[in-house]
Amino acid sequence: PGMETLNGQIPEANNAAAVRLARAWRKSEIAGSDSHTLASLGRAYTEVPGATDARTFLEGVRRGQTRVHGDSGGYWRLTRAIFEIGLGLIEEKPWTAPFAPLMLAIPLITLGNQVSELWFEQKWSRRIWPAALGEKLIRS
Repeated sequence: PGMETLNGQIPEANNAAAVRLARAWRKSEIAGSDSHTLASLGRAYTEVPGATDARTFLEGVRRGQTRVHGDSGGYWRLTRAIFEIGLGLIEEKPWTAPFAPLMLAIPLITLGNQVSELWFEQKWSRRIWPAALGEKLIRS
C-alpha cells in the first residue's frame, strides 16, 4: 500500500517523480534515509501520527495516514557517505590501507551515479506517467 517518495540518498527530481506517481496511484507515501553512515541516518523518515507500535504504524501505512519528513540526497551527500564507508573500512581492516588511493575515484563514480539516477527518472517518467494516468503506455 506504500511507495517510497523520499529517499535521503537520491536526487530531488527522482523523489518528486515518485511523489507524483504515488499520488496518482493513491499509495501511502513512505520515506527513508537509505543511509549506510551515521551522518545521514534518520535524515528522511516516515511518521504515522498516533502510532504507538509496529502494528499501529503499519495499519496507518495501509490507511494512507503517513507523513514523510526530511530531504533528498544528491551528489555531495552520496560522495561523503562513500568516503566515510571507505575510511571506516580502512580503520576496521588496516590491511585495506594500500587501496586508499582508489578513493580518489569516488567523486567521479558518484558523479556517474548522479547522472544515472537522473537519466533513470527521465526515462521512466516518460514511460510510466501516461500509464499512471490511465492512458496507453508510451514506449520510447
